[in-house]
Amino acid sequence: CADATFDVVCCQHGVQIFPDKAQALREMHRVLPPGGRLVLSVWRSLSYNPYHRALGDAMERHVGVAAGTGSRTPCGFGEMEALRTLLTATDFRDVHIHIVILTLRHPAPAEFLAGQLAATPFAGAVAALDAAAQVALRHDILATLHPYTDDEGLAVPLEAHVAMARRAEAQT
Repeated sequence: CADATFDVVCCQHGVQIFPDKAQALREMHRVLPPGGRLVLSVWRSLSYNPYHRALGDAMERHVGVAAGTGSRTPCGFGEMEALRTLLTATDFRDVHIHIVILTLRHPAPAEFLAGQLAATPFAGAVAALDAAAQVALRHDILATLHPYTDDEGLAVPLEAHVAMARRAEAQT
């Protein structure tokens, strides 16, 4: 699309998976007019996202290293200062980053997990496991997440950085 096409660009949980984060942000910058706003979110690191950590660790143990690494990817760009540095390096100004803590809730953790495993990029590899290995994978994840269950089911925190920034005003 043309330069300065959008007043606002929103990117929810995409930056962390782009192979060239700087290029993606340069494109976002390009399509904004001077003073245009950027709002984006990225998951914080694995230490703040026990669901992603449990999924990645179990996938590595039961499916393979690539599945584990891929399952951890959403949290692979979770350091606030790295995000701030990238935003300022791509010419965004007035950068403001805050932490948002959500709670992933589901009344039936095993049911939730079955749906999640079927929706991952590694669903085919999970489906290729024999029945006992699939049960072991689900049990591993659920056991790790057990501290995040209560009388209402799963209640696991999900933490993200939300960044807001502006394209610099045109120089006069």
